[in-house]
Amino acid sequence: MDWSSNKAEESLQIVFDKTIIVGYQAINWYSTSKKSKKWWAQTIRVCSILLGALAAILPTIGDMIGKNGSTGIPGGFTTICLGGAGTLLLFDKYFGFSSAWMRYISAELQLRQIMQEFELDWENERASWQGNTPSIDQVNQMLARCKAFTSQISTIIRDETNVWVQEFQNTIKTLDESIKARPAVTDSGALNLTITNEDVAKEGWEIIIDNGNAERIKGYTAGKRNLIPGKHEVMLKANIGGRDLQAGKVILIPAGGICEEKMTLV
Repeated sequence: MDWSSNKAEESLQIVFDKTIIVGYQAINWYSTSKKSKKWWAQTIRVCSILLGALAAILPTIGDMIGKNGSTGIPGGFTTICLGGAGTLLLFDKYFGFSSAWMRYISAELQLRQIMQEFELDWENERASWQGNTPSIDQVNQMLARCKAFTSQISTIIRDETNVWVQEFQNTIKTLDESIKARPAVTDSGALNLTITNEDVAKEGWEIIIDNGNAERIKGYTAGKRNLIPGKHEVMLKANIGGRDLQAGKVILIPAGGICEEKMTLV
């Protein structure tokens, strides 16, 4: 560019235009990128809330539609809903949709602010010329202002990127630690069931868990292993001397533990 006295203003305008383009490109990137982050963040959060609410009301619905003291909805569905809600939140945390959405909004607002300040400062400086050709000091001052503006843009982008790097590293570390720790909530549970009917124990009886297949048992006790932690519907049935006997109960299976229960068929 020509920085002679009669060409300095034209050259300054070229620098200003190029500098403004850099600012608008940064703003447009954040404005466009935040839309996908917003969609994913809101979708994941809404689905997680719905699954959590569903897990909370399933036991009540099961009690309302159940018959003969049994629940109409297997307890395993509650565990599945809670697991799904937790998985969605981990998915959001790992990919950083919610945090990135917030960072992009903040960065865009900062960029727009310094853009407005830069444009107003530039016009204010031009107004001070009062139609005259800018002096060498005025040219240097405006070039320095362009340099400061582009430096501000780079600082905002760098700070936002550093926050992303730190968040991602912390997320990876947390996930690795949680996998190594293997939380007890993922461990299966067990049920030791004892019946109090002597005649039933001799003749035999059936146990049905969560509306599954009936298992024939003889004796007073039955053991079930590898059950999903949470509430399970347990039904007992028997036919003694032509009489149908049954018992039903919703039993809470602890994670990694054994539940001891006694039931009487009537």
